[in-house]
Amino acid sequence: MPASPQAPTPPKVAVLPWAWIGGTDTAVKTGKDTINALFNGVNFEIVPEARTKTAWQDGMNMSAMKERLEEKDSDPSLPTPKELLKLGKMMDVDFVCAGFARWHTKSVWIALGPKTKADCTVTMEIVDVKKEEVALDSKAVKSDDTRKESGLETAGALLLTAGITAFSGGPKTPHQQKSVSNAIALSMEPWLKTRAAAGRKIGG
Repeated sequence: MPASPQAPTPPKVAVLPWAWIGGTDTAVKTGKDTINALFNGVNFEIVPEARTKTAWQDGMNMSAMKERLEEKDSDPSLPTPKELLKLGKMMDVDFVCAGFARWHTKSVWIALGPKTKADCTVTMEIVDVKKEEVALDSKAVKSDDTRKESGLETAGALLLTAGITAFSGGPKTPHQQKSVSNAIALSMEPWLKTRAAAGRKIGG
């Protein structure tokens, strides 16, 4: 009998620790969960964060990423595409992702009392290591906690499958969770569409 075909090896992605600016701990966790869910949704294997940190700091002799910042702090600088490419080759992965998210949260008074609103701005980059090119370059993509799924056909479906829809916490946390999930999804949507299309099976 002929040997059964082996399943293709999933592409590997190294995600450098993001900087999270002005969000609650729960909102930060939702941001990380969203990134993982979107990569997993297009069948990527995410390299353990500890390995990526070690390769960045020890292998490349780079400074540790500052992951938590206050809203008053300036935006951090992302690594250059050349640095991300070098990291990807060192780690023998297919893609490398870097980015940061900044929240702006405010309470506005309406007739019934205070209403909290949050928006989130995401900057992220994905480098294709094998092709040695920038696969995604999203700068200052902004979304708020009221955005519907319009324009998020691919990302929205992946997040729904992963169960990232229920948000909870204090007065501002659910708004921050929704806005960061929206902003990351919006940032990745163009790239996710191409990955989803590339992964479609031929109909019988």
